[in-house]
Amino acid sequence: MAGNTIVNIEGGKIGQNVYGGGELASVGLIDFVSDKDGNFTNMPKHESLTNGFGLSWPYKFTYHAAAPNDDAVGGKTIGGKATVTITGGHIGSATWNDGTGYVFGGGKGMVDFGITSISEQRYTEAFCANVKETEVNVNFATPSGKNSSNIGAETNCIMGAVYGGGEDGHVYKDAKVNITGGLIGLSVYGAGKGISTYKGYLRDQNTKNFKNATEDLYSWTAGKVYGNATVTMTGGHVLNNVYGGGYLGSVGKGNYSGGADDYYKEGYGETLQGNLWASTTEGDNAWQFLNSGKATVKVLGGTIGTLNGTYGNVGGSTDATPSGMVFGGSRGQSAEDVMLDPRYEYAPNFYLGYVNETEVTIGTEPKEVLHAFIVKYSVVVVTDMYVAMLTSL
Repeated sequence: MAGNTIVNIEGGKIGQNVYGGGELASVGLIDFVSDKDGNFTNMPKHESLTNGFGLSWPYKFTYHAAAPNDDAVGGKTIGGKATVTITGGHIGSATWNDGTGYVFGGGKGMVDFGITSISEQRYTEAFCANVKETEVNVNFATPSGKNSSNIGAETNCIMGAVYGGGEDGHVYKDAKVNITGGLIGLSVYGAGKGISTYKGYLRDQNTKNFKNATEDLYSWTAGKVYGNATVTMTGGHVLNNVYGGGYLGSVGKGNYSGGADDYYKEGYGETLQGNLWASTTEGDNAWQFLNSGKATVKVLGGTIGTLNGTYGNVGGSTDATPSGMVFGGSRGQSAEDVMLDPRYEYAPNFYLGYVNETEVTIGTEPKEVLHAFIVKYSVVVVTDMYVAMLTSL
């Protein structure tokens, strides 16, 4: 798809999920320029294990910026933006948290291409389910007194979660989510989901031999937003939580870097060299790092969470999950214990759910907002609006 995609849902029922992008097809036209031997000359492949770019940014794509009368695309205006707007309708089945009812700004994507090398998998995945940028808008009447046990009967409801990014697909620039009204059964994420796995081989740290990983591997780039992610909420009801990043999907470029001061002195696949914190050259690696990876959350109205601060078994039982929380970054998950055998040259779960910088505002817009890099600390700015459901920590 060379132009833009627009998905408008005003009513009715959708039994599964909603995507702004394609299953594997991409949105927007990426320039491919090759030499006489078929090698791409305008698409640098990032293979260096320096400064986090070899793992976090497989290729540098250039989107076609042709005029509307460009014959190369049949006279179409070049786009690449996927926009999803929901002003009504029931998304998902009537059963809460059954894997349906998700809304994605990007595409579906996939990670299992039958490639067992963790060093090569991401370079194939990188060509599938890309969009240049996304915008997800949710705005419909918000019913009161709803929880996970009674939302299934609602005419207008998003039963699952809302993502600015794709399920496993990629957003090459920025992702935006705007919630001004409506009922959302799970959480809201600025970036993508990225929880699919594939079977792969890892290099043993001691023997240097490749062998089957003990568990299926997550992709480091699935559900990724390579630019910045923003969630703005001014109304509506989100039953679970709000995240500026993705589930396991990361935000930004250059954000997987280890080295001598990391958990393991030899690093986990990459070494940090040079200075990523200062750059005056637009477009170089340091500039790309400093101008991407920011996850911004603005909660200026609406309700987050349930009355008792849990979802699932509503009623305060021990197996209910806390709700009503706001996170600047991604959800992520615990990495394996690096001190246990087998040790691998790459520790796959160390490269999931990264962001470079976060900013959270709860209440009215402040006149001045502090900035902080996630590698040091995050900043939460709370002003003079009370968010009733932000009670469970």
